Amino acid sequence: MAQTDGERALERALGELGQREVAGPRANPRIVEYLAGRGDLPIWRRAGGDPRHGGPGHVGRLEVEADAAGAVTSVEGNHDNQVARVKHSTHEPDLVGWIARS
Repeated sequence: MAQTDGERALERALGELGQREVAGPRANPRIVEYLAGRGDLPIWRRAGGDPRHGGPGHVGRLEVEADAAGAVTSVEGNHDNQVARVKHSTHEPDLVGWIARS
């Protein structure tokens, strides 16, 4: 089955993770914290996989920068089979890194 334009774009973006990823504290304990900003893309593990190693992952886009407690709101396209604003914490164990908005 041929890939859609969206699938090809996602594949290209995930291929760039190793080049532009900002590792989260669980990925590299020497990084204390990344101050996430509006437009950044948080990357989570999904279904027990890790997208940094070819497994399934999930991505959102931040609407606002993280507050002092690490609370963020992201827009996600496949949350409960719909587009939704979802509240998260930057301290979630499945958050593995960020693609920083350039």
